[in-house]
Amino acid sequence: MKRIVVVVLSAILLCSYMFGSTPPTTIQKTFMEKYKTATKISWEKEERNEWEVDFVYEGCKLSAVFAENGSWIETERKIKVAELPTAIAQTIKSIYSDWTIHKIVKKETSKIGIFYDVEMKKKDEKMTVTFNEDGTKVAD
Repeated sequence: MKRIVVVVLSAILLCSYMFGSTPPTTIQKTFMEKYKTATKISWEKEERNEWEVDFVYEGCKLSAVFAENGSWIETERKIKVAELPTAIAQTIKSIYSDWTIHKIVKKETSKIGIFYDVEMKKKDEKMTVTFNEDGTKVAD
């Protein structure tokens, strides 16, 4: 009977760690170093080795992903058309003039840097195009 209780408690603890909402201390430390004044912090286990955090930083709602070892992977936030870099706005105007911008997500990653996912609509069609800050389209 004791063995069953130990196995059940171990399984509960393992599940709470795997699917819980409190990341390892290494991740929390990296997050607080990068976003010292963050508020409204909400953690969620993404994948086996990743944690996502939604938070408010400098008045903006952001979402970031951290690896299990504590390293930062990416941060993203929705932005308005007015916040889009001029070069991207000009590219969209010249190439996608018959499309309407529906949503823009600014992403910063540890590997690639900053880029923008621009979701556009035309009648019943939707597409997302990714741009570098200089207005060049990122290859699919």
